[in-house]
Amino acid sequence: MQSGESAGMAAAAYQDGDAGALAVYDEDMRDQYESTLARAVARRTELTGYWRNALAHDDRIQRRGWIAFNDYFI
Repeated sequence: MQSGESAGMAAAAYQDGDAGALAVYDEDMRDQYESTLARAVARRTELTGYWRNALAHDDRIQRRGWIAFNDYFI
């Protein structure tokens, strides 16, 4: 919700003539979410290697791909 609110505020500021509003929005979102999104992409890439494979059902593999488990953060 926060990124959506920030996006709306940046779009409104840009429309009102603030040419740097979108760049500021981009920088703010990267500061807040870049490491989290990078981890999510890495986990997704890792799990993609197990699709249609018997290991896809392995509990250890599943825990690496789900944020609720500590293994996700290792």
